[in-house]
Amino acid sequence: MKDIGHLSITAAEGRMMAISTINKKSAALIVAKPTKVLPKSLAQFPWCNWGDNDTHPQDVLKDIKKSTIIPSKLDEKARMLFAGGIEYGYHEMVDNKINFVNLFVPEIENWCINTALHRYLMDACKDLEYFNHIFAEITMTEDKKASGIFTHGAENCRLSWPDKQTGRYNFTYINKDRATITASLENSIAIPTLDAYCNPCAYILADKRHTNYIYPISYSVPGCEHYQIPDWDAVRQSFWLKYSLQIPDYKAKMMDNQISLKYLIEIADWYWTWKYPKFDSEITKRDERIQETFDEINAMLTGTAAAGKSILATFKHDPRNASAMQGIKITAIENKIKDGEYIDDGKMANEHLLYALNFDPALAGQTPGSERGSGSDIRVAYNKYISHILPKALLVLEPLSVISELNGWNAKYAKGMPVIWRFKQTMIATLDTGAQTKPLTQKKETDAL
Repeated sequence: MKDIGHLSITAAEGRMMAISTINKKSAALIVAKPTKVLPKSLAQFPWCNWGDNDTHPQDVLKDIKKSTIIPSKLDEKARMLFAGGIEYGYHEMVDNKINFVNLFVPEIENWCINTALHRYLMDACKDLEYFNHIFAEITMTEDKKASGIFTHGAENCRLSWPDKQTGRYNFTYINKDRATITASLENSIAIPTLDAYCNPCAYILADKRHTNYIYPISYSVPGCEHYQIPDWDAVRQSFWLKYSLQIPDYKAKMMDNQISLKYLIEIADWYWTWKYPKFDSEITKRDERIQETFDEINAMLTGTAAAGKSILATFKHDPRNASAMQGIKITAIENKIKDGEYIDDGKMANEHLLYALNFDPALAGQTPGSERGSGSDIRVAYNKYISHILPKALLVLEPLSVISELNGWNAKYAKGMPVIWRFKQTMIATLDTGAQTKPLTQKKETDAL
């Protein structure tokens, strides 16, 4: 038997058994044995592999680390989701209309402050944007009240194999060292996991264990099993991310390898004896004479003081064929690095990244075919995005509905109705409205947000 923190794991009759040892009580919970054929290195674990080598989240973070677009825009999307803060209340019927009644309850306010709820919300928004997953841990008191909530980094979490009988993911395995060491049962923690479709409150109250719970949240993507791969990940598979990184790398290497010479100066051999009659006999002074001449010519060619000056070049006349014998020849060296090379290719790659991220280029300060978007383009793009974020907002706030029921806030403060949590979003208004912004939640269709 192996102790892994919250639970102990043992093998019994070909199945993995999770045995709770909290409060010296034991309760056997079956964790399904993997039915999928896996590499030997992965089949030994009781969790679903995330990617072929169980390193998909770590690979994502490694791939986007050098991108100047993806991390900043994912962060910006998370901040736009949370930017207005939150509010809570309940619905009531007044004159056959559903009205949202805001609440301000000292007990709930203190709970939010003491549990640093704003940190959970920001971390959850970022994990949802990066990985389409949130692994929120609800901490519990002995009397089955929720004392707090926080997130585990999605990249460090793995779901247990679905139970063969119920289809539930009974546990979440957490290992903060997945990026640096090979995860194993010995260095992982298993935490009981809730199922949003199976009345989490009733499950917690019926569970005789005194333990915390993982409330897993995911944004569904068709065709994904166990873990939901974000749509924006297509830029990694389609090579647009790799292409966008190759352009600056190529430019940097060209600049490193480019010889920074502006002029080629050629001097005939007869010039030295013409200028310095003792050039051949005074061998020790030759280098000095050559450097002196170079400095004179270089001073005429370079620096701001040389702007507009004329250059004197010496030549002799060859009486044999009546031609000039050039003593000094100065040739400008062409710069092989062309200004603006690959600019259009870079723009195209960046636009593909932004479209995959569902981030309107106007919000990034540009539109296709132009350097930057207009104010109206930005306003329309922002308002459109905000009007479409309700599904993700509901997912982030979903655990708070469970907490409200567990802590009795529905009955005490919402007249038996569910306490509704929502983000306070604002829309950018036009100048003729007399205000720069207006609350989105004034609109009836967004009351559920």
